[in-house]
Amino acid sequence: MASEVYGREVAERIYRRGGNFGWSSYMNCLQAKDGWVMIAPTSDGLWHRFRKIIGSNELDTDPRFKNDRGRGENATDIDKTVSEWVARRTVDEVVNILHEAGVPCEPVNSMYQLPDDPQIKARDMIVYTDHPDLGRIPIPGTPLKLSLTPGRIGATAPKLGEHNEEIYGKLLGFDQEKLSQLRQRDII
Repeated sequence: MASEVYGREVAERIYRRGGNFGWSSYMNCLQAKDGWVMIAPTSDGLWHRFRKIIGSNELDTDPRFKNDRGRGENATDIDKTVSEWVARRTVDEVVNILHEAGVPCEPVNSMYQLPDDPQIKARDMIVYTDHPDLGRIPIPGTPLKLSLTPGRIGATAPKLGEHNEEIYGKLLGFDQEKLSQLRQRDII
C-alpha cells in the first residue's frame, strides 16, 4: 500500500510486480551457458561501464536508455541485447568480466549449489537438526543475526496433533475424558 501511495503521489504512476526487473533502472536475472546471473547496473556510471563491456551500439544510442528511469521502463528491450551477450558465456565468465569492470553481478545459485556457497555457510543459513522420523536433516537457519538475542532453531516442525494435550488440556482446560472423546470422534 505504501508503495502505491508513493507511486501515485511522487512518481505519478503505480508500479506492479515485475519479477526480477527493477522499476527505476535496469536489472535482471539472465541465463548463461551453464546457469543464471543477476546483473544490476543501477546507476548512470554503472550503466556506462556495462554498455561498454557488452559493446552494443543500440544501448549507446537509443534515447530510451539515456537515464535510469528510461532503462527501467524499457528493460524488456534492453534484455534482448543483454541476454544474447550473456548466453554466449559461462556464469564465471560473465561474473568475472563484469566484476573487473566494477558492475554488480553475481551467480544465481540453484538449490543444490546453496550448501556450498561461502555466504550461506558464514551466516549459518543451513543448519542441521535431528528429526524423529527422518534422522539428521538440513533446515533453513534464521536470517536475523542479533548480538543480544541471537535466533536459533530449537526444534523441527511438530507432527500433526503432537501438541494437542498441551493446547486443549493446559490452554483450553479440557480434561482427559474430553480429550479422549475428541480423539474417538477423530476431531483431534
